[in-house]
Amino acid sequence: MNFFKYTFFQVFILIFSQYTCAQDLKKSKTYLEYGLNGYYGALFKHRLDQEKIYFPGAFGVEANIQKFTDGRNNWERFYNYPKVGCAVMYFNYNMPDELGKAYSLIPYMDFTLSKKGKRRFRIKSGFGAVYSTKTHELITNEENSAISSKVSIAVTLDFQYDFKISDHFSINANAGFRHYSNGRLRAPNNGINYLIVGLGARYTPQPIPKENFYLGPPDKTYENKLYFNVMGATAWRHVRPLENGHHNAYIISVYASKMVGPLSNLVLGIDGFKYHTESMRQEYLNRMTSPEENNLDGRQAGITFGHELLFGKLAFVTQIGIYFYLPVKFDLPYYQRVGFRYYLCKNAFLNTTLKAYTSKADMLEFGLGFRL
Repeated sequence: MNFFKYTFFQVFILIFSQYTCAQDLKKSKTYLEYGLNGYYGALFKHRLDQEKIYFPGAFGVEANIQKFTDGRNNWERFYNYPKVGCAVMYFNYNMPDELGKAYSLIPYMDFTLSKKGKRRFRIKSGFGAVYSTKTHELITNEENSAISSKVSIAVTLDFQYDFKISDHFSINANAGFRHYSNGRLRAPNNGINYLIVGLGARYTPQPIPKENFYLGPPDKTYENKLYFNVMGATAWRHVRPLENGHHNAYIISVYASKMVGPLSNLVLGIDGFKYHTESMRQEYLNRMTSPEENNLDGRQAGITFGHELLFGKLAFVTQIGIYFYLPVKFDLPYYQRVGFRYYLCKNAFLNTTLKAYTSKADMLEFGLGFRL
Protein backbone atom coordinates (compact mmCIF):
# COMPACT_ATOMS: atom_id res chain seq x y z
CA MET A 1 0.00 0.00 0.00
CA ASN A 2 2.82 2.45 0.81
CA PHE A 3 4.46 1.63 -2.52
CA PHE A 4 1.23 2.40 -4.39
CA LYS A 5 0.72 5.61 -2.45
CA TYR A 6 4.11 7.11 -3.18
CA THR A 7 4.13 5.78 -6.75
CA PHE A 8 0.83 7.54 -7.44
CA PHE A 9 2.25 10.79 -6.04
CA GLN A 10 5.38 10.45 -8.16
CA VAL A 11 3.30 9.76 -11.30
CA PHE A 12 1.33 12.94 -10.71
CA ILE A 13 4.49 15.00 -10.28
CA LEU A 14 5.86 13.42 -13.47
CA ILE A 15 2.72 14.31 -15.41
CA PHE A 16 2.93 17.90 -14.20
CA SER A 17 6.61 18.30 -14.95
CA GLN A 18 6.33 16.64 -18.37
CA TYR A 19 3.41 18.82 -19.30
CA THR A 20 5.09 22.05 -18.28
CA CYS A 21 8.64 21.26 -19.37
CA ALA A 22 8.26 19.12 -22.49
CA GLN A 23 9.10 20.67 -25.83
CA ASP A 24 6.70 20.67 -28.78
CA LEU A 25 7.83 18.00 -31.23
CA LYS A 26 6.72 20.13 -34.18
CA LYS A 27 9.15 22.91 -33.29
CA SER A 28 12.65 22.81 -34.67
CA LYS A 29 14.21 24.50 -31.66
CA THR A 30 13.62 25.04 -27.95
CA TYR A 31 14.75 28.30 -26.34
CA LEU A 32 15.96 28.00 -22.75
CA GLU A 33 17.09 30.17 -19.83
CA TYR A 34 19.29 29.20 -16.88
CA GLY A 35 19.12 30.81 -13.46
CA LEU A 36 20.94 30.81 -10.13
CA ASN A 37 19.60 32.44 -6.95
CA GLY A 38 20.82 32.82 -3.39
CA TYR A 39 18.37 33.25 -0.47
CA TYR A 40 18.17 34.25 3.17
CA GLY A 41 15.08 33.10 5.08
CA ALA A 42 12.94 33.57 8.20
CA LEU A 43 10.79 30.78 9.64
CA PHE A 44 7.21 31.14 10.79
CA LYS A 45 6.50 29.62 14.19
CA HIS A 46 6.35 25.84 14.14
CA ARG A 47 6.76 25.39 17.90
CA LEU A 48 4.73 27.01 20.66
CA ASP A 49 7.88 28.26 22.41
CA GLN A 50 9.13 30.21 19.38
CA GLU A 51 8.47 33.75 18.26
CA LYS A 52 5.89 34.11 15.49
CA ILE A 53 8.69 34.85 13.02
CA TYR A 54 12.05 33.30 13.82
CA PHE A 55 15.40 34.34 12.29
CA PRO A 56 17.86 31.48 12.80
CA GLY A 57 20.11 32.60 9.93
CA ALA A 58 18.60 30.19 7.39
CA PHE A 59 19.98 30.33 3.85
CA GLY A 60 19.68 28.52 0.53
CA VAL A 61 20.57 28.37 -3.14
CA GLU A 62 18.48 27.51 -6.18
CA ALA A 63 19.37 26.51 -9.74
CA ASN A 64 16.69 26.47 -12.41
CA ILE A 65 16.10 25.92 -16.10
CA GLN A 66 13.09 27.28 -17.95
CA LYS A 67 11.63 27.27 -21.43
CA PHE A 68 10.10 30.12 -23.40
CA THR A 69 6.53 29.63 -24.55
CA ASP A 70 5.69 31.16 -27.92
CA GLY A 71 1.88 31.35 -27.96
CA ARG A 72 1.42 28.15 -29.92
CA ASN A 73 -1.15 27.12 -27.28
CA ASN A 74 -4.09 29.42 -26.64
CA TRP A 75 -3.52 29.59 -22.86
CA GLU A 76 0.04 30.87 -23.41
CA ARG A 77 -1.29 33.97 -25.18
CA PHE A 78 -3.86 34.55 -22.43
CA TYR A 79 -1.14 34.47 -19.75
CA ASN A 80 1.26 36.73 -21.69
CA TYR A 81 3.69 34.01 -22.81
CA PRO A 82 4.82 32.60 -19.45
CA LYS A 83 8.00 30.62 -19.06
CA VAL A 84 7.79 27.09 -17.70
CA GLY A 85 10.62 25.41 -15.87
CA CYS A 86 12.01 23.28 -13.10
CA ALA A 87 14.05 24.35 -10.06
CA VAL A 88 16.35 22.46 -7.71
CA MET A 89 16.79 24.12 -4.32
CA TYR A 90 18.97 23.48 -1.26
CA PHE A 91 17.96 25.15 2.01
CA ASN A 92 19.75 25.07 5.35
CA TYR A 93 17.51 26.08 8.28
CA ASN A 94 20.59 26.64 10.49
CA MET A 95 18.97 24.41 13.11
CA PRO A 96 21.01 21.24 12.45
CA ASP A 97 19.69 19.10 15.30
CA GLU A 98 16.01 19.90 14.84
CA LEU A 99 15.22 20.78 11.21
CA GLY A 100 18.40 19.94 9.33
CA LYS A 101 18.38 20.69 5.59
CA ALA A 102 15.92 20.48 2.72
CA TYR A 103 16.37 19.54 -0.95
CA SER A 104 13.47 20.31 -3.28
CA LEU A 105 12.52 19.72 -6.92
CA ILE A 106 9.88 22.18 -8.13
CA PRO A 107 8.20 22.39 -11.56
CA TYR A 108 6.90 25.95 -11.94
CA MET A 109 5.46 28.66 -14.17
CA ASP A 110 7.00 32.13 -14.45
CA PHE A 111 4.64 34.98 -15.44
CA THR A 112 5.47 38.52 -16.52
CA LEU A 113 3.13 40.93 -14.72
CA SER A 114 4.55 44.12 -16.18
CA LYS A 115 7.53 45.28 -18.23
CA LYS A 116 9.03 48.63 -19.12
CA GLY A 117 12.28 48.93 -21.01
CA LYS A 118 14.83 46.62 -19.41
CA ARG A 119 12.74 46.12 -16.26
CA ARG A 120 10.38 43.23 -15.60
CA PHE A 121 8.15 42.47 -12.64
CA ARG A 122 7.49 38.72 -12.49
CA ILE A 123 5.68 36.15 -10.36
CA LYS A 124 6.74 32.51 -10.18
CA SER A 125 4.63 29.73 -8.68
CA GLY A 126 5.45 26.03 -8.35
CA PHE A 127 4.39 22.70 -6.86
CA GLY A 128 6.75 19.80 -6.26
CA ALA A 129 8.51 17.63 -3.70
CA VAL A 130 11.01 18.21 -0.90
CA TYR A 131 13.36 15.85 0.93
CA SER A 132 14.11 16.74 4.56
CA THR A 133 17.17 15.40 6.37
CA LYS A 134 15.59 15.76 9.83
CA THR A 135 12.10 14.60 10.79
CA HIS A 136 10.07 14.16 13.96
CA GLU A 137 11.36 11.30 16.12
CA LEU A 138 9.74 10.59 19.47
CA ILE A 139 13.01 9.92 21.29
CA THR A 140 15.74 11.71 19.34
CA ASN A 141 13.97 14.72 17.76
CA GLU A 142 10.69 15.33 19.57
CA GLU A 143 10.93 19.11 19.20
CA ASN A 144 10.47 18.87 15.42
CA SER A 145 6.69 18.89 15.13
CA ALA A 146 6.86 20.50 11.69
CA ILE A 147 7.90 17.61 9.42
CA SER A 148 7.56 13.88 10.14
CA SER A 149 8.22 12.32 6.72
CA LYS A 150 11.36 12.40 4.62
CA VAL A 151 9.47 13.33 1.42
CA SER A 152 6.79 16.05 1.54
CA ILE A 153 4.88 18.36 -0.76
CA ALA A 154 6.45 21.72 -1.58
CA VAL A 155 4.50 24.84 -2.63
CA THR A 156 6.39 27.95 -3.72
CA LEU A 157 5.54 31.55 -4.59
CA ASP A 158 8.11 34.16 -5.66
CA PHE A 159 7.97 37.80 -6.69
CA GLN A 160 10.88 38.98 -8.83
CA TYR A 161 12.17 42.32 -10.03
CA ASP A 162 14.27 41.58 -13.11
CA PHE A 163 16.71 43.96 -14.80
CA LYS A 164 18.10 43.08 -18.21
CA ILE A 165 21.83 43.80 -18.58
CA SER A 166 22.19 42.49 -22.12
CA ASP A 167 20.47 40.14 -24.55
CA HIS A 168 22.00 37.21 -22.65
CA PHE A 169 22.18 38.26 -18.99
CA SER A 170 19.82 39.70 -16.40
CA ILE A 171 19.90 40.13 -12.62
CA ASN A 172 16.97 39.95 -10.24
CA ALA A 173 15.88 40.64 -6.69
CA ASN A 174 13.49 38.13 -5.13
CA ALA A 175 11.01 37.84 -2.29
CA GLY A 176 9.12 34.60 -1.79
CA PHE A 177 7.31 32.09 0.36
CA ARG A 178 7.82 28.35 0.87
CA HIS A 179 5.46 25.80 2.40
CA TYR A 180 6.38 22.16 3.04
CA SER A 181 3.81 19.64 4.26
CA ASN A 182 3.06 15.93 3.86
CA GLY A 183 -0.73 16.31 3.73
CA ARG A 184 -1.13 14.21 6.91
CA LEU A 185 0.42 11.15 5.36
CA ARG A 186 2.33 11.05 8.63
CA ALA A 187 1.78 12.77 12.00
CA PRO A 188 2.65 15.23 13.40
CA ASN A 189 2.43 17.58 10.42
CA ASN A 190 2.50 21.25 11.37
CA GLY A 191 4.50 21.95 8.23
CA ILE A 192 7.33 24.36 7.47
CA ASN A 193 6.52 27.91 6.41
CA TYR A 194 9.20 30.46 5.68
CA LEU A 195 9.84 33.73 3.89
CA ILE A 196 12.90 34.27 1.71
CA VAL A 197 14.65 37.22 0.11
CA GLY A 198 17.52 36.97 -2.30
CA LEU A 199 19.46 37.94 -5.40
CA GLY A 200 19.95 36.02 -8.60
CA ALA A 201 21.06 36.03 -12.22
CA ARG A 202 19.78 34.54 -15.47
CA TYR A 203 21.62 33.50 -18.58
CA THR A 204 19.86 33.19 -21.96
CA PRO A 205 22.11 31.51 -24.54
CA GLN A 206 19.84 32.53 -27.41
CA PRO A 207 16.77 34.75 -26.90
CA ILE A 208 13.70 33.64 -28.79
CA PRO A 209 13.34 35.70 -32.01
CA LYS A 210 10.25 37.90 -32.17
CA GLU A 211 9.17 36.30 -35.44
CA ASN A 212 8.89 32.94 -33.63
CA PHE A 213 6.03 34.16 -31.42
CA TYR A 214 2.42 33.46 -32.30
CA LEU A 215 1.35 37.05 -31.74
CA GLY A 216 -2.30 36.79 -32.67
CA PRO A 217 -4.90 37.58 -30.00
CA PRO A 218 -6.02 34.65 -27.81
CA ASP A 219 -9.15 32.80 -28.84
CA LYS A 220 -11.87 33.90 -26.42
CA THR A 221 -14.50 31.41 -27.50
CA TYR A 222 -15.42 28.56 -25.15
CA GLU A 223 -17.93 25.75 -24.85
CA ASN A 224 -21.06 27.00 -23.10
CA LYS A 225 -22.29 23.59 -21.93
CA LEU A 226 -23.27 22.19 -18.54
CA TYR A 227 -21.42 18.95 -17.67
CA PHE A 228 -22.20 16.28 -15.09
CA ASN A 229 -19.11 14.99 -13.25
CA VAL A 230 -18.46 12.07 -10.93
CA MET A 231 -15.15 11.41 -9.16
CA GLY A 232 -13.96 8.68 -6.82
CA ALA A 233 -10.87 9.16 -4.67
CA THR A 234 -8.95 7.66 -1.79
CA ALA A 235 -6.56 8.94 0.85
CA TRP A 236 -4.24 7.58 3.56
CA ARG A 237 -4.17 9.35 6.91
CA HIS A 238 -1.81 9.07 9.85
CA VAL A 239 -3.54 10.51 12.89
CA ARG A 240 -1.33 10.04 15.98
CA PRO A 241 2.48 10.13 16.27
CA LEU A 242 2.41 7.11 18.61
CA GLU A 243 0.35 5.05 16.19
CA ASN A 244 1.78 2.78 13.52
CA GLY A 245 0.17 2.48 10.10
CA HIS A 246 -2.29 4.52 8.06
CA HIS A 247 -6.05 4.49 7.72
CA ASN A 248 -7.91 4.60 4.45
CA ALA A 249 -10.48 7.26 3.66
CA TYR A 250 -12.79 7.25 0.65
CA ILE A 251 -14.34 10.14 -1.25
CA ILE A 252 -17.11 10.36 -3.82
CA SER A 253 -17.93 13.68 -5.50
CA VAL A 254 -20.84 14.45 -7.80
CA TYR A 255 -21.07 17.91 -9.28
CA ALA A 256 -22.03 20.06 -12.24
CA SER A 257 -19.45 22.14 -14.10
CA LYS A 258 -19.68 24.93 -16.63
CA MET A 259 -17.14 27.08 -18.42
CA VAL A 260 -17.54 30.80 -17.68
CA GLY A 261 -14.56 31.86 -19.77
CA PRO A 262 -11.93 30.36 -22.07
CA LEU A 263 -9.78 29.34 -19.09
CA SER A 264 -12.24 29.37 -16.21
CA ASN A 265 -14.56 26.59 -15.07
CA LEU A 266 -17.06 26.73 -12.15
CA VAL A 267 -18.21 23.63 -10.25
CA LEU A 268 -21.09 23.03 -7.81
CA GLY A 269 -21.96 19.72 -6.22
CA ILE A 270 -21.85 17.32 -3.27
CA ASP A 271 -18.94 15.53 -1.59
CA GLY A 272 -19.25 12.36 0.46
CA PHE A 273 -16.47 11.16 2.80
CA LYS A 274 -15.95 7.90 4.70
CA TYR A 275 -13.21 7.75 7.33
CA HIS A 276 -11.95 4.50 8.83
CA THR A 277 -13.34 3.65 12.28
CA GLU A 278 -9.84 3.37 13.72
CA SER A 279 -9.02 6.82 12.35
CA MET A 280 -11.98 8.21 14.30
CA ARG A 281 -10.88 6.38 17.44
CA GLN A 282 -7.39 7.84 17.21
CA GLU A 283 -8.83 11.34 16.76
CA TYR A 284 -10.57 10.94 20.12
CA LEU A 285 -7.31 9.86 21.73
CA ASN A 286 -5.66 13.01 20.35
CA ARG A 287 -8.26 14.97 22.29
CA MET A 288 -7.74 12.92 25.45
CA THR A 289 -11.31 11.58 25.46
CA SER A 290 -12.55 8.01 25.53
CA PRO A 291 -13.62 6.74 22.10
CA GLU A 292 -15.71 3.94 23.64
CA GLU A 293 -18.12 6.53 25.01
CA ASN A 294 -18.43 8.48 21.77
CA ASN A 295 -19.71 8.13 18.25
CA LEU A 296 -17.30 6.54 15.74
CA ASP A 297 -19.36 7.38 12.65
CA GLY A 298 -16.79 8.38 10.03
CA ARG A 299 -19.28 9.52 7.38
CA GLN A 300 -19.45 13.15 6.25
CA ALA A 301 -21.22 15.00 3.46
CA GLY A 302 -21.00 18.55 2.22
CA ILE A 303 -22.00 20.97 -0.50
CA THR A 304 -18.98 22.15 -2.48
CA PHE A 305 -18.40 25.15 -4.72
CA GLY A 306 -15.22 25.61 -6.67
CA HIS A 307 -13.21 26.89 -9.59
CA GLU A 308 -10.75 25.48 -12.11
CA LEU A 309 -8.11 27.71 -13.70
CA LEU A 310 -7.00 26.02 -16.91
CA PHE A 311 -3.52 25.74 -18.43
CA GLY A 312 -4.29 23.51 -21.38
CA LYS A 313 -4.95 20.01 -20.01
CA LEU A 314 -3.80 21.01 -16.52
CA ALA A 315 -6.20 22.76 -14.12
CA PHE A 316 -5.50 24.46 -10.79
CA VAL A 317 -8.40 23.56 -8.49
CA THR A 318 -9.75 25.57 -5.55
CA GLN A 319 -12.89 24.59 -3.66
CA ILE A 320 -14.75 25.33 -0.45
CA GLY A 321 -17.30 22.99 1.11
CA ILE A 322 -19.87 23.28 3.88
CA TYR A 323 -20.99 20.16 5.73
CA PHE A 324 -24.67 19.30 5.89
CA TYR A 325 -24.00 15.89 7.51
CA LEU A 326 -21.34 15.84 10.22
CA PRO A 327 -22.14 13.42 13.09
CA VAL A 328 -18.74 13.89 14.77
CA LYS A 329 -17.47 17.47 14.99
CA PHE A 330 -13.70 17.20 15.35
CA ASP A 331 -12.95 20.24 13.21
CA LEU A 332 -14.65 23.19 11.51
CA PRO A 333 -18.05 22.90 9.77
CA TYR A 334 -16.41 23.81 6.47
CA TYR A 335 -13.34 22.69 4.53
CA GLN A 336 -11.14 23.75 1.61
CA ARG A 337 -9.53 21.93 -1.27
CA VAL A 338 -6.58 23.01 -3.36
CA GLY A 339 -4.66 21.00 -5.93
CA PHE A 340 -4.44 19.95 -9.55
CA ARG A 341 -6.55 18.16 -12.13
CA TYR A 342 -5.10 16.69 -15.29
CA TYR A 343 -7.47 15.95 -18.19
CA LEU A 344 -6.42 12.72 -19.84
CA CYS A 345 -9.03 13.41 -22.51
CA LYS A 346 -12.16 15.52 -22.79
CA ASN A 347 -14.19 13.29 -20.48
CA ALA A 348 -11.67 11.78 -18.01
CA PHE A 349 -9.25 13.31 -15.52
CA LEU A 350 -6.80 12.53 -12.72
CA ASN A 351 -7.18 14.52 -9.51
CA THR A 352 -4.80 15.30 -6.64
CA THR A 353 -6.09 17.73 -4.02
CA LEU A 354 -5.36 18.58 -0.41
CA LYS A 355 -8.39 18.77 1.85
CA ALA A 356 -7.79 21.12 4.79
CA TYR A 357 -9.42 23.08 7.60
CA THR A 358 -7.91 26.55 7.08
CA SER A 359 -4.20 25.88 7.87
CA LYS A 360 -4.68 22.29 9.15
CA ALA A 361 -4.25 19.51 6.58
CA ASP A 362 -6.85 16.74 6.73
CA MET A 363 -5.81 14.42 3.89
CA LEU A 364 -4.26 14.25 0.44
CA GLU A 365 -6.78 12.87 -2.06
CA PHE A 366 -5.93 10.87 -5.18
CA GLY A 367 -8.82 10.36 -7.58
CA LEU A 368 -10.12 9.51 -11.03
CA GLY A 369 -13.12 11.31 -12.50
CA PHE A 370 -15.37 11.33 -15.52
CA ARG A 371 -17.24 14.18 -17.18
CA LEU A 372 -20.48 13.44 -19.03
